[in-house]
Amino acid sequence: MGNSGFRVEKDSGMVLIKFPGMYVKYTGYSIILEFLKSLFRKFDDLGNLIIHEFLKNSPGLLASLTDHINNNNLTEAGHIAHSLKGSGANLSASLFVETAFEMEQAGKSENAPLLRKLLPIIKERYDKLIDTIKASGYNIEE
Repeated sequence: MGNSGFRVEKDSGMVLIKFPGMYVKYTGYSIILEFLKSLFRKFDDLGNLIIHEFLKNSPGLLASLTDHINNNNLTEAGHIAHSLKGSGANLSASLFVETAFEMEQAGKSENAPLLRKLLPIIKERYDKLIDTIKASGYNIEE
């Protein structure tokens, strides 16, 4: 469970999110929104910190990812995708994380066509994640 007591388990398309004193089970696309809402209720400061850090770091990471792909620095693009993967995982953003993982692997194997194909997809998933964060009630202007 780690030091925080937080654990996510995936099984048969269902995600189980466990905190001390809280056990949440979700399916479908509402998982991120419901996760964020429950995170605010249970751990207001932690939830705000996680989202704040994501919002602070992700735009720069996405810009850097784009630059490295455009300049054929593919290994470095893979490293940045790895960072995005971790940031998205903190929010249980599975589609965003999946794309970042594919980009990480493409960077490691220096697969420029795949990185270029996935770049607009991760940007679209980022935009949807931002919309979800807004829908959760988080003040994005903070």
